[in-house]
Amino acid sequence: DTLKAVPRSSAQQVSVGKFGIDTITAQTFSFSAGFPNTNVPNGITFPASSFRVDSVSMSVSGQFDYVAIDTGSLRLTITNNLPLDISLPGSFVLKNNVTFPAAQTDTATVASFGFGTILQGQSKTVSSNLSGKILRGALKTDSIRINTAARTGPFTISSTDGISFTIGSTSLLADSAAA
Repeated sequence: DTLKAVPRSSAQQVSVGKFGIDTITAQTFSFSAGFPNTNVPNGITFPASSFRVDSVSMSVSGQFDYVAIDTGSLRLTITNNLPLDISLPGSFVLKNNVTFPAAQTDTATVASFGFGTILQGQSKTVSSNLSGKILRGALKTDSIRINTAARTGPFTISSTDGISFTIGSTSLLADSAAA
């Protein structure tokens, strides 16, 4: 004779009020603008151009399915390592990236950052309030268009020159979560 036991699934829910969660560890991703090594001679103008940075996926926590944020914000720092001023004509958008199973798909916008112009060799940091947002453990950026300004030489562009993006958070206070 065979004995078969099937455990009942269980879920526990505990109300603890508002609680702090660890800040999101800063994550950096960098992109080369794809320019060849170029020495721009004196008096010659390097033309304005535009390029697109593809979407990037990232994990901000393997510890939770979601956290409902009461207070806190995300910070995005863009560092322009190009010898050219850049501008972001649109917003830098960060979305939840949960697509499986289909019944639990969540690609809602979590944060939107407007930057405008960032001068050559400079960084700019912008914050986005997360109050009332649901933050998933997996996030994804939208692709973003970046414009470069024209510049008159002399200057040098290296093929390794590019732009870096660093995403982190302030202290976060949550009112619910699921692991």
